[in-house]
Amino acid sequence: MAKEFLEREKSKVIGKHFMTGKDVVSGIDNPISLGMRFYILENGEVASEFTPDFCHEGHVGMFHGGLISSVLDESMGRAAMSYAEDEKTVHSVVTGELTVRFLEPIMIGEKKLAVGRAISKEGRKTYCESYIIGSDNRVYAKAKGVFFDVGGIDDVEAHKALTGDSNELVSGDPKEL
Repeated sequence: MAKEFLEREKSKVIGKHFMTGKDVVSGIDNPISLGMRFYILENGEVASEFTPDFCHEGHVGMFHGGLISSVLDESMGRAAMSYAEDEKTVHSVVTGELTVRFLEPIMIGEKKLAVGRAISKEGRKTYCESYIIGSDNRVYAKAKGVFFDVGGIDDVEAHKALTGDSNELVSGDPKEL
C-alpha cells in the first residue's frame, strides 16, 4: 500500500488553547496525560506536537489505537473551537460524529504532530478533519468529524481562573508548526 502524505507547510503560531484539567490528551492535572498543548496557526489549523510514552502503549511498542482516536478527536474539537465567530468567548464543543482511519503504526517514543482543521460550519455544527503526521508529513492516522457548539464561557479571565492555565504565548512556545 502506498504511503499517504499531507500537503501542508509549517505555519506561524499566533495563539494557543487552554489546557484542560484531567483529560488524557491535554490534562495538566493528569500524570499520564500526553500533555498536548494546542496552538492556533496563522493558516487556520490547530496543531500540537506529542511523543507517546509506555503508559500509552497498546500492543508492544505501539501507541494505543483508542488514544490515537482521542488525539484526532481533540485536534478536531480544538479546531472547531477556534472556528467560532466570537473570539471573546471560550467555546465548548462536543463530538457528534467521529470516523478514524489508521494508516500506519505509531511507535512509542516517536515524536508526531497532530493537526486539526475546521472545514465548514452550519449553525451549531462544525465539520472538521485531523491528521497525525511525521516530520516528513507522512500520515499515520486521520479522522473526520462533526462537532456541536454547546455554548461557552463569556469571560476568558474566568476560564483562566477555572483551569489555572493561560492562553498567552510565552518564549518557550514554538514559533511555527
